[in-house]
Formats: sequence, C-alpha cells, structure tokens
Amino acid sequence: MATVKITVRKNGPYRVEAPEGSIELVDSDGNKYDLTGKPAFSL
Repeated sequence: MATVKITVRKNGPYRVEAPEGSIELVDSDGNKYDLTGKPAFSL
C-alpha cells in the first residue's frame, strides 16, 4: 500500500504527497487531472 502524506498548511491549502500514480484527482465532471511527474500537489 502506498504512503500518502497530507499536510495542512497554516492559512493555506492542503499539501498532498504520494508516490506517482497512487492518487487519482478528478474534477466535478469526472475528468482526471494529469499528475504525471507530480509527486505532490496542493488543494
């Protein structure tokens, strides 16, 4: 199982860190975001 780390930043977004390919980010229409080469992203 992949390890996912979510960090809550002070007065800011959530920072998500996980091995590439272990997380799928989808918008409200069901479209997948291309996270290739991005081991971390913010929400």
